[in-house]
Amino acid sequence: MVICAVFRDEAEHFDEWLDFHRKAGVTKVVLYDDASTDQWRAVLEPWIEDGLVELRPLKVRDQLWAFNDCLRHYRWSYQWFAFIDIDEFIFPGSDRTLPDVLKKYTRWAGVFVFWELFGANGRETTVSSNLLRSNTACMPLPTTTAQRKADRTSYRRVKGDSLMTGRPFHGKTVAQGWRTWKMGNHVPIAKIGKVVDEQRRKIPRHVMSLPTSYLPSNRHIKLNHYWAKSQAHLARRANRRNLSGAAPADIERYQRWEKELNRKKNQSAVEYRSRRSQPFVFIIGFNKTGTRSLHRLFFDNGLPAIHWDDGRLALAMRDNRSMGVPILTGYDIKYRIFSDLTHVDEDGYCEANKWFRELDLDYPGSYFILNNRPIGHWLLSRTRHEGGKFLQQHMSLRGLTSPEETINQWASEREAFHSEVRSYFAGSDHFLEVDIEHEGVAESLSEFLNLPLNPQKWSRRGKTDGPRNGSL
Repeated sequence: MVICAVFRDEAEHFDEWLDFHRKAGVTKVVLYDDASTDQWRAVLEPWIEDGLVELRPLKVRDQLWAFNDCLRHYRWSYQWFAFIDIDEFIFPGSDRTLPDVLKKYTRWAGVFVFWELFGANGRETTVSSNLLRSNTACMPLPTTTAQRKADRTSYRRVKGDSLMTGRPFHGKTVAQGWRTWKMGNHVPIAKIGKVVDEQRRKIPRHVMSLPTSYLPSNRHIKLNHYWAKSQAHLARRANRRNLSGAAPADIERYQRWEKELNRKKNQSAVEYRSRRSQPFVFIIGFNKTGTRSLHRLFFDNGLPAIHWDDGRLALAMRDNRSMGVPILTGYDIKYRIFSDLTHVDEDGYCEANKWFRELDLDYPGSYFILNNRPIGHWLLSRTRHEGGKFLQQHMSLRGLTSPEETINQWASEREAFHSEVRSYFAGSDHFLEVDIEHEGVAESLSEFLNLPLNPQKWSRRGKTDGPRNGSL
């Protein structure tokens, strides 16, 4: 399956958009650059090398030209083509992939998918690389003819005589290449056979001419259109003509319409991505309790794991938390397993493992591992970490005058933290506590996560506490 899209200054959203659609079963994404000025090429390069993305030149600055250029070049190589924008996410309503769902529509030229329009959710600025988790309210499809009429009337009232975008009761077509000879912005212009909706009802070329009794559905295929990512994005949208011909309109019109698009919470895209992905795993024990060894166990088993990242991971979590965005924004597309959520330097320290509640809230269904070891071994390992520098930094930052006071604080903090974690996850089958000095750590994790971990990849790393019970 192919997605064809024209883009302009979308670098910050590419990773999330491409990763999502690859999980949905898309095997080729054909992109056309419309004079972007951001760092789009650097972001796309790994996807190009991976074979998912192919760039084609936009020889004529026209969206329909790009759509039909894509058809001409790939019509006989791929069956299905989705012509969408970078702010649109198309996916099945089940756990299957798009090609699987589309198998029952091969008799027709294409399937028209009605979109749900998403608002800014009160955000002033756009959340990069985490749109799906940040913007979770939309105008749902109408379930009654009265609601359909009311939505359409409301849009017309706000739009007035402008060319404002964001029409409700509209969407995009997923077309069969060999049956589609000329593509329009939303529906094929020249085709062999009919375009139908997911219920196999005929869709006319002018979708708005459907009878007033018609009600759309999106049980089998969904299209989330993030029309207003933020108020800042809305202002840009209102003041820039796009390739489909929509002209700038008064920003006040756009703001009035955006208020209509936050009616109902909708996390269908987040839930679909989670079902199609490996679950998140958070290793929330303090550093010097086997975080590096656990990381290498997962990493060496070919899993997308990250450990510490020179403290940047913890700092990013702190900043995301303060901005009110998902706490792992910037990391949660590429990685699924996280360990050593700490940072310390002369300016301060951050132990982000303490935000396990936020992790559980932002990433429901995740697995949590409290890695532990005998407290005497842990304290000795911490005091010798980095030749004693770690201890000295904590003494200074805490305003303490002796190593003993610092060690006592560490012990008290660990006891309180472990108590909070055990209480919060009591009875949860997504929580496991492991003593990393016991035998069978890899086997326990493999059973807990239902992952075929090779126990031979488990080894002791990062020793700092002497030959008797080397730090993990």
